[in-house]
Amino acid sequence: MVENDMRQAIIDWLARDGKETAHECWVVAGYCDVIGFRFHPRIGRPIPALDCVVAIELKMSNARGVIYQAKANRRCVNASYAAMPRARCDKMRQRTADAFRENEVGLLAVDGDRVDVLIPATWTDLGSGQWYKDKWWQWHLKNQKINKNTCLLPVERQRQQKNYDESTEGMRGYCADTARVGG
Repeated sequence: MVENDMRQAIIDWLARDGKETAHECWVVAGYCDVIGFRFHPRIGRPIPALDCVVAIELKMSNARGVIYQAKANRRCVNASYAAMPRARCDKMRQRTADAFRENEVGLLAVDGDRVDVLIPATWTDLGSGQWYKDKWWQWHLKNQKINKNTCLLPVERQRQQKNYDESTEGMRGYCADTARVGG
């Protein structure tokens, strides 16, 4: 298993909760592996307010490094998680698990297509994350354009997106351009 194998399981997990996703996006602390976001319903022309934003860092084994990254992401998201393979999580020392809790970072165990929340993330007010509203709205529009059928449920859209761009290379370039211009 590699990070890219975990990515699709995480995308599906977020989609089941009604969140759209963006990949390899610049946030306050640097590039984040996966961002899940959802907007309030749109009324009129203005971009609606963000309902929630969740950041997820994918790591195969470096718990200390992923805690550092996920903690830094907390400044602009509601919740920040680290996702690691189930086998690595099962071997984790209690001291390492306590470090996740102390830093208010959640831990997700990924085993194939299954994602389990081992340590829930601390939920915080979005605060400065609303500044990223324009960037996530552009991703929302990009997701709709990719699928060409805006009547699909978010889970179905995510499955089609996987078929459109397995490696997420095209999405990465779009997000980097968006981040420089709007973020």
